[in-house]
Amino acid sequence: MGGCDPGRHTFTGETCQALAREWATVIDGAVVNVLRGPAVVEDQGRSVLLRQALVVATVDLTRRLDELEPRPACDLDEFMTSAEPLFSPELRAGVGEALFDGQPSASYEDWLEDVRQTVRIIDDDA
Repeated sequence: MGGCDPGRHTFTGETCQALAREWATVIDGAVVNVLRGPAVVEDQGRSVLLRQALVVATVDLTRRLDELEPRPACDLDEFMTSAEPLFSPELRAGVGEALFDGQPSASYEDWLEDVRQTVRIIDDDA
């Protein structure tokens, strides 16, 4: 998972809401970078790069949750309610087409559902 890669983020929040906002900022930056970058990097399309960014940030988030004593309750719906409004217009406009590298075409809502499936680990891990 790229333990020392510069793409890793050390989360500092102490509540579910604070971590959700921090995570959203990290995800937004990573996704926008993928959208602005080349369609393929080292044989990996945008869809793969989006997935990697999401998984790495979510693993780092989960690590922070596990460090906190007591571990804060972090419900997926509450988390996404705090995070989703922070996604930029650029992310919203471009991420759907990048989700499957345009084959098939997807929407922001499709990407958001994919995100929810990945981030639900915060519920499963509690």
